[in-house]
Amino acid sequence: MVLFCATCPKGQVGLPVPKINYCVCSHIQGRGYRSPSRDFGIVIALCTQRLSSPIHGCYRRSKNMKKVLIYTALLAIACFGITGAANADSLTKDGIVYTFTSGEADGGGVFDVVLTIDTTNAGDAGTLSVFAVQFFSSGNTATNVVLESQTNTSGWTVVGPGNVNQCGTGNLPFWCVSGGSISVPGGVYTFTFDVTAAGGVAPDLADIQAFQGTPLSISNNIGIGPPPSVPEPASLTLLGLGLAGVPFLRRRRS
Repeated sequence: MVLFCATCPKGQVGLPVPKINYCVCSHIQGRGYRSPSRDFGIVIALCTQRLSSPIHGCYRRSKNMKKVLIYTALLAIACFGITGAANADSLTKDGIVYTFTSGEADGGGVFDVVLTIDTTNAGDAGTLSVFAVQFFSSGNTATNVVLESQTNTSGWTVVGPGNVNQCGTGNLPFWCVSGGSISVPGGVYTFTFDVTAAGGVAPDLADIQAFQGTPLSISNNIGIGPPPSVPEPASLTLLGLGLAGVPFLRRRRS
């Protein structure tokens, strides 16, 4: 078991103390090493000045140790990239971004589906006062839809079946939502729906109608994506190890 130390300040030399697993910088002319740690690899160099002290000179850290730290950091970054790759499905129409995301299962065949409407970069001005949605599970139409909550807006409710032209008086598979008002361009608005799915299978496809008869008009299918992934503890551990080793990748010189 050996120690390695980074460069000591000018005019000092590093001395390892094996019994306490530590390395100190002594006021002796020459250049040594400090900041102790255990060496995971092969010793490749001795201190620049051998001492008459019974304690042997410090060792420089090995190339193998450096590689271990670099690979650990890269692996952690890769893990975060993979966990962050699963995002919700979106569609952009005239600068407005529509996103459907799966939420939690409420039991009894009911699932949360979150609709996010980002009007920040809308290409035209307009007002959203009614829209219609439909949800499918493996091709089967949802049997009931209820608006559970809304963010950055208020007054909205699911009126009943029907598209935007037959709001509440039409037929499935559309469910009409009205009662509120959103001026465009504006902000980011979210709607969380309780969707009763056919066969108890989570919805995987949605459709939205909005802004009918205006330049912002949309009537499109949009896939329902998974919720944003939360990094697993193992990924966090790898990242922590990688970051902890970063200070040792650069050897300070006097």
